[in-house]
Amino acid sequence: MTSHGVFVIFASIVVMASSLVTRRNPAPGDYVSHATHAEEIAADRHDLGIQKGNVLVKVYTNVEAEYAQAKGIAQEVIAKCNKRIADFESYTKTSKAKKFSEGASPKDFYGNLLKDVDALVKEIPKGLADAAAFREEVNAVKTDGQMKGSEMERFKAPGNALQDHAMLTLKDVQNMLEKDMVWDEDINELHEPALEKLHQQALGALALSGYEEKRAEAKGDKTEASNEKAQEQKADHALEDIVDKIKSAGKESMTESEGDFEDLQEVLSEGDTAEMVSADAAAENNALVTANDLARAHGGKRGEDEGTNGKVETDSGDVGPASAARGAAALQMLGTKLNATMSGDSIALQYTKWAGAKVPYCFAPDVSEHVKHIMLAAMNQYTNAVPCLDFIDVGWKNGSSTDPAGKQNCKESPAIFVQSNPNQGCWSYIGHIPVDHYAHYGWGSQALQMQDPGCVSIGTAAHELGHALGMAHEQSRPDRDDKLKIYWDNVQPGNEHNFKIDPAGYTAIKYDILSVMHYDGFAFAKDPKKPTMEFRSHPGDDVGQRVGLSAHDVMQVEAMYSSESSSCKSNALADLGCLDKPDDSGNDICKDITECNAKATDHCCACKGGVTVQCYEGQPCPKVDLLPPPPPMNCIEDKTYLFTGYPYPCIYTNVCDFDVVYECPGLPCSHSVRSKSYEAASCNGNWQTTVCSATATCTMRKA
Repeated sequence: MTSHGVFVIFASIVVMASSLVTRRNPAPGDYVSHATHAEEIAADRHDLGIQKGNVLVKVYTNVEAEYAQAKGIAQEVIAKCNKRIADFESYTKTSKAKKFSEGASPKDFYGNLLKDVDALVKEIPKGLADAAAFREEVNAVKTDGQMKGSEMERFKAPGNALQDHAMLTLKDVQNMLEKDMVWDEDINELHEPALEKLHQQALGALALSGYEEKRAEAKGDKTEASNEKAQEQKADHALEDIVDKIKSAGKESMTESEGDFEDLQEVLSEGDTAEMVSADAAAENNALVTANDLARAHGGKRGEDEGTNGKVETDSGDVGPASAARGAAALQMLGTKLNATMSGDSIALQYTKWAGAKVPYCFAPDVSEHVKHIMLAAMNQYTNAVPCLDFIDVGWKNGSSTDPAGKQNCKESPAIFVQSNPNQGCWSYIGHIPVDHYAHYGWGSQALQMQDPGCVSIGTAAHELGHALGMAHEQSRPDRDDKLKIYWDNVQPGNEHNFKIDPAGYTAIKYDILSVMHYDGFAFAKDPKKPTMEFRSHPGDDVGQRVGLSAHDVMQVEAMYSSESSSCKSNALADLGCLDKPDDSGNDICKDITECNAKATDHCCACKGGVTVQCYEGQPCPKVDLLPPPPPMNCIEDKTYLFTGYPYPCIYTNVCDFDVVYECPGLPCSHSVRSKSYEAASCNGNWQTTVCSATATCTMRKA
């Protein structure tokens, strides 16, 4: 090593020694500074220990709160399980109770759930004790002021474990609360109240008359516009009266609505308005007024059931009378000569048509203007839908509505003599009776009877005209029993023949529940509060509508008369159109709407609501551009107020044109609601009420 290297090492040692000497022997002022710093470090460590300890002590508070919440929910689980078991035991005593295999019944399910929740609750005291011990240990260290980082780590893991166990217990008991079993779900589809049908018909009449008024104004026809304005005011008055009845306390006031119904029939039969009314359109509007509804409006008087009121022998209710003096033998003779289908003493002349599709008629001089107005509106429906038909008023010659048949004559023969005998209800022959039989049986013309009141509706007139054209009752078809259930025990004794099947009945098109030729569900009922027939697949659907022709009625008439006239090869029915529906005050709520809220979903065409109308080939058809469809939540509406006196706490309808599925808190069932239907639902013996009282809490989706 060189002398230079030795010098460098020596210098370094000197410097290091100098440094050590300096650190071991601070200046007098430095002692105070270092002492103060040491005290601060000790104080900071003490405060930090307390702070960390306070955090760890909260573990017990959190655990205690979660276990308390778990115990509360456990009590809900126990209460629910006990109620479900009681509900199920009640259910097992009903006739519809299903059998369950051993260990798979709801009682077993909820019994096991009770055992599980009990075991879970029994673990809670140990969890609380462990958390309390943890708290004491943390407090002991915290108050000693010696909480260090390493000690923090020692407490962190057990603290987390205690909290995790409490949270898992809470989650488990929450899951138990959500566990449920569906053993019985019941959907009751209800018939729409008659007064609500009338309400919807009034809204439709108001919309239609307003539309026709605007069309007349556009054409410069001041007379027609003024007439439609008067009809609009009449519809508005009827609407106001009906809404008041709906809002009033007590049972449905259909029996007090005869005047409103007659006013609406006049409005709907005015001018071109009748053309826009059809069964298919009314079904979309929830305005399918039936023969039973008409009977209620007329104080229980069932014109079609009464037929000839026992004065003469009849074919089937409102079909085909013959003089009582002639009796069943004469009917048999007549049926044989006309190649008619016989059923007991009934006669169905199904294969006789009016030559050339021309139907001559006249009105008896004592027929009211109201009946004439309704009959002409019904004829208008037929001729617009089936243009080959031609109803020709050949003029009255002699005879009144109450004269013997031999004295009732139109100016031409054969012809239909429209009469209004106050004691004979509504009836008609089926088809055209050959004129050579008139003299043989002492007839002047073949009668069509329309009693006033009791039969004065466009649909009833269309029904009787359908018979006169050759159509039989829809429910007499040979495939009837596939679609309908007949309650024979509620049929009036002696009237069973009215429900007989005609083996030769027309079946070329599918069975039509909307046919204007269908009996209503309470026809010939012993107990008028119970039906004599119901549609098998949807018992809540009404049969026997008396609004007007259905699309299938038109198809049948077309098929019947295609051989009589080349213009019958296709009917004139086109698509369905739409008019915005006013609110109950007559106001237009659809102007300038941009989205389909709950109200718009029912009232506005842009949201597939509104008033549906029948359109025809070559004629204007009102339509609008559609907005995005409404959310399912906007589809369900509480309608319990319409069903005063019914034993259901919650009745609702689906106003949308698609089916909706909903689930509500508290019950495990999912319920599907058909478009336009009225329903009440139960789940495991409990009525579903939340969908009415707190709709927003339910979840809904498109089916």
